[in-house]
Amino acid sequence: MDKKTGRRVFIDAAYNKHSEDFYQVINISRQAIEFMSFQIPGVPFPYPAETVFNGRDEMEYPMMVNDKSNEDINETIKLTSHEILHTYLPFYMGINETNYAWLDEGFTCFADYLILCEVFSLEKAGYYFLEDYKKQAGYALDGPIFTDSELSKRPAYSYNSYPKPAGFFLILKDLLGENKFKQTLHEFMDLWNGKHPTPYDLFFTLNETSGQNLDWLIKPWFYEFGYVDIAIKNVQQNSGKYKIVIKKEGHHPAPVHLKISFTDGSVDTIKENASVWKNGNTDYIIEKQSSKMIQSVELFDPSLLDADLTNNFFKK
Repeated sequence: MDKKTGRRVFIDAAYNKHSEDFYQVINISRQAIEFMSFQIPGVPFPYPAETVFNGRDEMEYPMMVNDKSNEDINETIKLTSHEILHTYLPFYMGINETNYAWLDEGFTCFADYLILCEVFSLEKAGYYFLEDYKKQAGYALDGPIFTDSELSKRPAYSYNSYPKPAGFFLILKDLLGENKFKQTLHEFMDLWNGKHPTPYDLFFTLNETSGQNLDWLIKPWFYEFGYVDIAIKNVQQNSGKYKIVIKKEGHHPAPVHLKISFTDGSVDTIKENASVWKNGNTDYIIEKQSSKMIQSVELFDPSLLDADLTNNFFKK
């Protein structure tokens, strides 16, 4: 329900009686729309009704989605949430998906990931085409996200439209923090609702509303060749101090989330957002005073896009 107006959303579903997953679609849709309205994007659902039609496709329309049935209920949750999320981008905003598919598909992929994490199943959350993309990261099919969507073919189109921009939005949320991210997102949606914004309008709004110059993040992620690969380069410990060197092997800035396990069984966690790479450096050094002996260091991948996980773990 819209708290300001009291308006509610009527949800219904039309499905084949043999589509067993669709018996849960009404409840899935209700929880997803509630999340969209009050959390991300945090804008009341724009339409008075939403119908989930059980067809042979995976496609969004104003006030209706056409979704195939799935044997895995987690895929049904993901697909239902994803297609309904398109109510905001492209419909509410008027995004040109022909040229900028990443702006609506990437944001929607990011948001349906959050819905699965926070409302349904973290273990089953992920981006569409993620595993295929990670096999191609840094190779010929991995071009800049800003490549005109109309000029791209699958699978390159899929990589640039879904997992890569979804990872960017997740990194941006981590960088700005929950409140500032939502404030910036709301400013963009309030300014450009129904006005057919371009990606430049998003980028300008990000800089202006956040009060930061985010070009150091936007430029490599959208306009340049590259990928995410954050690695543990070196771990040293002596004289009651430890030093950990993290290297940005890939070109794209991403967060540094570490878990440091000591021989006494204690654990220390370090979480730094992508701004540690703001100055164009490729090494980030962590130094701390500690008499405890390090047993292992694990580097997590909050973007989900790290192309090489073999360099994310150190064990003494």
